[in-house]
Order: sequence, then C-alpha cells, then structure tokens
Amino acid sequence: MSKLAEWVMEKQSNAIMSIAFLSILPFVFLVAGILLALVVLRKGFSNSIPVLTLGCLPSLAVWFLWGDIAVFLILLQVIALSCILRETVSWGKTLIVAMLFAIVGVYLLPLLMSDTLYSVLESVRSFLEQLKGNNVQGALNQFDIADMSDEYLFRYLVVSTAVTHMVLSVICLFFGRLLQSRLYNPNGLREEMWQLKLPAVMVLFITAMRVLGETSGEQLQFLAFIVGPIILMVGIALIHGICAKLKNGKVWLIAFYIVGLVMFGVYIINILLILIIIDSFINIRNRIPTAKSDFNES
Repeated sequence: MSKLAEWVMEKQSNAIMSIAFLSILPFVFLVAGILLALVVLRKGFSNSIPVLTLGCLPSLAVWFLWGDIAVFLILLQVIALSCILRETVSWGKTLIVAMLFAIVGVYLLPLLMSDTLYSVLESVRSFLEQLKGNNVQGALNQFDIADMSDEYLFRYLVVSTAVTHMVLSVICLFFGRLLQSRLYNPNGLREEMWQLKLPAVMVLFITAMRVLGETSGEQLQFLAFIVGPIILMVGIALIHGICAKLKNGKVWLIAFYIVGLVMFGVYIINILLILIIIDSFINIRNRIPTAKSDFNES
C-alpha cells in the first residue's frame, strides 16, 4: 500500500487514474477513499480539486446510470473529513463532524437511495420468510424480528446505512493519515491517537445523544446507534494512550481487548463512555507517570 501511495503522490495524473479506477470496483472503492484522504491531507483542498473532481467522476456516473450513490457519498464524506482534520488538526472535532454527517444521512438517504434501500428491504423480508420456512421461528421471535413492520425495518436499514457510511469514511481517513504519517511523518499518527481527547462540551453532547437514544422512543433511537462507533473509537484511543505510559503496556492492552471487548460485549460502549467523561475533566493520561513502556520498543 505504501508503494501505491508513493506512486499516487508522484504525479497528479497517477492520483486521478488510480482513484477513478478503484472507486468503481466493489469493496475496492475503500482504497480510493484512502488515497483521496492522503491527497487532501497532504496537498489541501484547493490544490487537490482536479484529483477530487476527476477521481470522483466515475462514482458520480454510477449514481446517474444505475442509481447507486453509496460510493459517491462515502467519498464526499472522506473529502470533507480530510479537510476538517487538515485545518483543525483535531481528531475529536473530525469525529464529531462525522457523527453529524450520519445524523443528516438518516434524513437524506431515504431521498437519495430510496430504490436501493427498498430493494435491500425486499431481500431482507424474503430472507426472513425463508427462515420461517426453515423452522427457526423461535429464534426470530426471540428478537421480535418476525413481527417487525416494513416501516420499522426500513428505518433500521436507513440508520444502519448511515452508520456504515460514517464508519467507512472514518476508516478511509484513518488509513489515509496512516499513509501520510509513514511517508512524511513517522509515528505522527500514533502520537495523535495517544493524545486524542474530546473537550468536555463535546463529551456532554455525545453523552446526551447516547442517553436520549436509549431512553426515548423509536424516532430518536438512531442517535444511540450513531454515537456508539464514535465512543468506541475515542475510548480505544484513550486506552491505547494510557497503556503507552505504563510498563508492560502491551500486556495491559491485550488484557483490555480480551476482557473488555469479549467479556463485557455490548456494555463496553457505556464503560468507555464513562472513561471518556472522566478523562475530559481530569485528563487521565497526564496524571499517569511515564514509565519505560514496551510500546516504544516497536
């Protein structure tokens, strides 16, 4: 991937050709998003306009010809988030904007992707009917899936799509920044992740969204789904930052992934949220004395 990134950054035409070609390939379009993020982070928006316009043109054509706007929307989010990260040099602010994009997407996707979403809904409903025929009714009833209306399933599908777009765009941004770090600023991304911290106002905002989504009715339930990945990303960055200052930090980090993600499961989001709230007020990492960590040995 580093070799591809070097080739893309050599000439503008290389960037345009690679992004344009990769953006129309299923699943591989994520590589196009990563390269887009790299170009914007390195050169800025104004100097990247030819690459952005011509590179995104094939995905725009796919929307007009076949009605699939998903890739184009993800690439647009990658461009916007890359510009924000470059200007603010703040992962916290960038992740909050990504979350706001997902909230807007919940209301825009039914207008922009109605045909695609209804097609997926028909496939889901057909799959559920097939499960009923295979005598798994008990499993369906356990999660109340069998009694879900098409309206509820459609709303759930819209929220899932918006969250997926958000996560994929952040992943593209992360790996784009990783490539930039490897090419021009070794260990730069690692330091940024270790120092990732949300201001108290932002933490209170995502906490309110989480509580509102979990305690309100179906109309606002999507807020909890949207804010969940952001809490997970910031929380994992916080854990990495803490372990980096501890002796045998890698051991503690492995213990976190085994105990936290495996044993606590879905509750890990709320546990990380509590840690994020505490960190926003007392800055946990600054209060931990730096030891000779095994993180610095790699």
